[in-house]
Amino acid sequence: ADAHFSWSAFLIQLSAAAGYQISYAVYVSDYSRYLPHDTPSRRVITWTYLGAASSALWLMSLGAFLASALPSPDAIGSVQAVGNQLLPGFGTFTVLIAVPALVGIMAVNCYGAMLTGISAIDGFISIKPGIKARIVGISLVGGVIFAIALSIPQSYLQSFNTFVLLMLYFLVPWTAVNLADFYVVRKGQYAISDIFNPDGIYGRWSGAGLVSYFLGLGAMTPFISLGFYQGPIAKALDGADIAFVVGLAVSAIAYCLLSCTRDLSAEQRAIEASERLFEGDES
Repeated sequence: ADAHFSWSAFLIQLSAAAGYQISYAVYVSDYSRYLPHDTPSRRVITWTYLGAASSALWLMSLGAFLASALPSPDAIGSVQAVGNQLLPGFGTFTVLIAVPALVGIMAVNCYGAMLTGISAIDGFISIKPGIKARIVGISLVGGVIFAIALSIPQSYLQSFNTFVLLMLYFLVPWTAVNLADFYVVRKGQYAISDIFNPDGIYGRWSGAGLVSYFLGLGAMTPFISLGFYQGPIAKALDGADIAFVVGLAVSAIAYCLLSCTRDLSAEQRAIEASERLFEGDES
């Protein structure tokens, strides 16, 4: 009855939605690594985005409906209660069939976390990611997840919202560097074989990428709005959170400026050599 528009509430919700979508950026390679070499980037991006966005839109809309219709909404209980009101037993059935889907996405999450962890360690110590390393990595990830799940309070919604926002803060500068590199700096042209070679054209670390990441992270700090910390600008905006916009802009601009001095001719030679290598494999 007393509903009204609030910029603060709108930006908080926008941040949560952005954090949810940007968190899927770490799965980009899972959608593209097994596709043919000549698959158009536009098609990969379009279909991946439509799948991620449409699934989020209808679930967030359902969540908004349940939150407005029930006095004390609960993620599982609300679906069960409303479903059973529509049709006896339908809500319980809906919750039960969600279990295999949750197990499936948890498996993908554990596998992705394992790959990310191995990649991070490989930046310091060379690792051959065989079956044993994968099993150990997934087991460790599963153990950490289980420990965190036990430590979360029963009313976990606030904890979950905080986690989503923290994930957004850490992923935004990384996403900005990736997007700037792909669309502005290198325009989708890469020496694929050199990505896997620490001594290749890209090296083991990207100084421009790391500097841009931390600059973006630092620029976001005054705009951060969390339950346990609010930056000075976030306080001035009555809790509204626009940190992700600032982080995207600062990291992207910084990366483009720092990449101006790269050796274009050397990169082009490496790209041509990589293309010949792949053409040889295909033939």
